[in-house]
Amino acid sequence: MSKKKYPLVSICIPNYNYGRYLDGCIQSAINQTYPNIEVIFSDNCSTDNSMEIANKYKDRIKIYQNDTNIGAGKNFDRVCRLASGKYVILLAADDVLRPTIAEKAAVIMNKNKNVGFVMVDYDVIDEHGEAANIIKPFYDRSCIVPKEKQLPVWAVASLGGFPQTAIRKELLEKINIYNTGRESNFMDWEGCFKYSMYSDMGYINEKLMGQRIHSGALGANHIKRMTMAIDRYLLYLDMLELAEQNKLENVLQRREEMEKKVSNYILNYAIYWLLKAPLLKGEEFAEDNIVLFKKYLFLIQGFDLEIANNPTFKLLQKHVYQERFDAKICLDEIKQLEESSPPGTQKPFVPPCGYIPLREEDFTL
Repeated sequence: MSKKKYPLVSICIPNYNYGRYLDGCIQSAINQTYPNIEVIFSDNCSTDNSMEIANKYKDRIKIYQNDTNIGAGKNFDRVCRLASGKYVILLAADDVLRPTIAEKAAVIMNKNKNVGFVMVDYDVIDEHGEAANIIKPFYDRSCIVPKEKQLPVWAVASLGGFPQTAIRKELLEKINIYNTGRESNFMDWEGCFKYSMYSDMGYINEKLMGQRIHSGALGANHIKRMTMAIDRYLLYLDMLELAEQNKLENVLQRREEMEKKVSNYILNYAIYWLLKAPLLKGEEFAEDNIVLFKKYLFLIQGFDLEIANNPTFKLLQKHVYQERFDAKICLDEIKQLEESSPPGTQKPFVPPCGYIPLREEDFTL
């Protein structure tokens, strides 16, 4: 199969101290079914065995190492700038790709010039790469969503982050989200919002990558420091400002919903990282997390006073103030609440009106 026939896809791996996951990550990148890829590895001055692992693949990947640690955002920006491909996939060093992600995303963008980026579904995986199968697809079918229809969706919901995204290099350069001077937990969400200001989005209803949950993950660290909550509120303000500046009426019409989604997102994020993630990893519930939960419940009310009427919020408040907190019982009760939610709330969404359906042959070589 001639490489010249297929535009180059760059798979970019920014890394800091994830040597223990690098074999699986790099192998998932080089073992793609797409015939024309390059893999670029940028190490951010790691202190573990990351470079030793990366150098095992020096004949198959391009390896760079920063002289000093330049921060996660700038390292993301650097590795993307090093890419030569028409399309770019940014792969976190603790995650893995499924073999067909580059092929399917590239084919969609090759056939549809109006599509600037493609999102895929993902699995949550544990330390050993085993899938937990707890993430539902966002849309119930593969499709192309016009930019004016996807923008208001981004205003209130995230389909996921950068590891699930393949993007045209020209669009990535136009919307530089990783070198803005302010690092945020939601750079990828903000980026997707901005991409949809200029481009239609492709969506593949298939789990084409694995996102790893572990104690050293960025999300786990930020939940402990509570920076995630503040960043989520700042994201809301940034999107609102962009909508006002660009007169995005379809976004501004959802302003009240956007504000309420901030508190709901923070609540669900806290539940995930403080309750579900430890159980997925087979860890005992950390008693320190009770104090964190109390802080989150207090903080969330500052964003939305009406959150006190939320059944999940009430349930958590009841449990964390008990003499003995049982994480498993609490999670079971949350699950029962979710199962009793109105019909359709726990199912994938139907794409917005005006979407274009995609069949399997539409994204296969």
